[in-house]
Amino acid sequence: MNFEKTIQAIPQLHTHNHAHIIHGLVRWLKPTQVMEIGAYMGYMTCWLARGMQENGLPGSHLYVVDDFSLHEGNPANITNALAYVECNHVKTTIMPMRSQDIELWPRIDMAFIDGDHSYEGVKHDFDKCVAAGAYCLIIHDTVGWHGPRRFIEELDRAEWHVLEVNFDSGLGICIKKFPKHECTYKEGAAVL
Repeated sequence: MNFEKTIQAIPQLHTHNHAHIIHGLVRWLKPTQVMEIGAYMGYMTCWLARGMQENGLPGSHLYVVDDFSLHEGNPANITNALAYVECNHVKTTIMPMRSQDIELWPRIDMAFIDGDHSYEGVKHDFDKCVAAGAYCLIIHDTVGWHGPRRFIEELDRAEWHVLEVNFDSGLGICIKKFPKHECTYKEGAAVL
């Protein structure tokens, strides 16, 4: 199966040109617990699952949160999309609700936030994901929508590395800053 050709049959909303970036982040950072907030018909879900499946890490789990109020979607759309592109080997839990209604958040490493686009909604999702352990958060629609844009502009850059992708409707990639290790090779040191 040609994944990139097959996935084109799955409807998406302004995420097509961001898919390779997000897939690359999953492959690079190797998260085992990933949450997607706002899945629509499962296009980005498939890219997240594809990266996790390619990483092949034991215990990998993808959580998909969506109340499916947009365009009369439903959980079966996600399940069918994953099966259609043969990315249904990663354990996936579909949570048919708003993120604000989750009572017990699972531990997560990475999150793709594309749900409630109000400032308060993005802040809620970001804060909850960080509290659940996320060290990489990807926020969609940072150009086209006021809430995600304002959130990215106000994010504390002392705590987060932020890369902004300003094409299409925008993407904000936030990676938690960790202390740097001591420099191994000092100026003037002999290199063997």
